[in-house]
Amino acid sequence: MSRPPSILIADDHPVFRSGLRGVLERDGFTVVGEAADGDAALAAALRLNPQVVVMDLSMPGRPTREVAAELLARLPGSALVILTMHEDPRYLREFLRLGVHGYLLKKSTGGELAQAIRTALAGGRYVDPALAGTLLGGMLAPAPAAGAAPAEEPSAREREVGGLLALGHTNQEIAERLALSVRTVESHRAALMRKLGLATRAELVRWALAQGLLDRAP
Repeated sequence: MSRPPSILIADDHPVFRSGLRGVLERDGFTVVGEAADGDAALAAALRLNPQVVVMDLSMPGRPTREVAAELLARLPGSALVILTMHEDPRYLREFLRLGVHGYLLKKSTGGELAQAIRTALAGGRYVDPALAGTLLGGMLAPAPAAGAAPAEEPSAREREVGGLLALGHTNQEIAERLALSVRTVESHRAALMRKLGLATRAELVRWALAQGLLDRAP
């Protein structure tokens, strides 16, 4: 008789972890460990080598995106399923590009989580049905009409300014570093945010991480 699939749970809320453990064990899985933040999750995964890591998107410490990327790189044999309260499709697209095997809303049922885990174990990908429509809609969006202007892409200078802003530099510091006026830096920042449809610094940081700008920063 084969052994039940091994699961590691990573979430910063003990009550939620306890409830999740109960749901998973009732569905025939074996929970081999728990973690309350990203670094602890990575350490536990490397030590326990679970078949699946179920990880909350929003935990204290290192950004979950960084932890997920490292986990996928160092444990290619483990599947990663993200749990989140965020319904913004940008998070979904970001983590699917990263290579996660499942993306599920926390309001989903235990049966949906079990299905996501089994799909991941079988080598597939599972997206929460509540979000799958937004993903499919993007794939089926009509192509631009012939001769239509393409969507604006940030310039190299705007990307450079965005990366420095994401690292926490002020407009004045960026102006001095790039030999620009503060007004020009502000103009590049405004253009970047407009082109990307961003509204907050947190969104800018997530974009910079997804683009690898922070990895290349000195």
